[in-house]
Amino acid sequence: MKHLFTIIFLLCNLYTYSQYIAEYDYDQPGTDSGENIKIFIPTGSNVTDFQILLYNGSGGALYNTILGSSLVCTAVSGGEICIWDPSGSDNIQNGAPDGIVLYNSATMTVVQGISYEGDFSPVGGPASGFDLTAVSVSENNNAPNLFTVYNPSTMTWSLASPLPVKFGDISVESKERSNAVIFSTYSEKNNDYFELERSSNGQTFEPLSKIQSVGDSDEMNSYQFIDENPLSSINYYRIKQVDLDGQSAYSNIVSTKSKANISISVSNENINIDSDAQVVDVMIMNTSGLLVRKIAQVSAQSIYIGDLVAGIYIINVQANGETYSQKVTKQ
Repeated sequence: MKHLFTIIFLLCNLYTYSQYIAEYDYDQPGTDSGENIKIFIPTGSNVTDFQILLYNGSGGALYNTILGSSLVCTAVSGGEICIWDPSGSDNIQNGAPDGIVLYNSATMTVVQGISYEGDFSPVGGPASGFDLTAVSVSENNNAPNLFTVYNPSTMTWSLASPLPVKFGDISVESKERSNAVIFSTYSEKNNDYFELERSSNGQTFEPLSKIQSVGDSDEMNSYQFIDENPLSSINYYRIKQVDLDGQSAYSNIVSTKSKANISISVSNENINIDSDAQVVDVMIMNTSGLLVRKIAQVSAQSIYIGDLVAGIYIINVQANGETYSQKVTKQ
């Protein structure tokens, strides 16, 4: 008899350190809604190579196969967390006992398998002939809505409380003179407010604005904030979520490069450049597209062109990694 003890698999095969069942919730109080299974796959993996197999401990039959293509993945450090949220009749059976198996269909390998609320042996499917050993904790229709989470460092399972806010997407759109930060939540519970934070280096953040929560909700809600005065270089943003009891958590970080505000004009014998960003260099082209002059490492906002013949020129200014062009006439 082959054995599918989670800990033994991890100890004997280093490959399983890199992909595993990260979390599952099989027993919500009074309902099957909100139950889910999450797996972790490392960077470079293809989620479509994986399947989640669900086994019924009463007889050991395979009662559902979830294809990787149906999972929704979110980038995390070192890889992706991919979630299956069942709907309709595709719920997760709630134990005494039942099991979950992570299967790599590309390599035809059973990667990891666990059972909850008792041991049993699957019958049929890729895990047939293995023994599933129950994890040390069970949810048992618990009132606090706990879920079961795996710690790959210690190779142990524990019960955890869900975060008061389940974040959806967060994005930032750079506009002409502002940045729009847009984020959504799938659910909110005991959430007080959000705080938008901004950074110039992605490490040290400062609060930018407080955004009030809609309150308890099991529906998707969208929020938006317009940063009217973005930094002149790269702007990093994240959302700080604050509970009613003062505890907090953070969203993923998003970033955008602000467009420099540049104006170019000619007065007397000078080109005048007004910019809120550091100008790297200036190129003066004639109307035929030929380079007339290039001024590198511009240190002054006024460039002498009194020695150029009268005519029309194209001024290209490089700043913030972009090129800004304007046509001017030199008398």
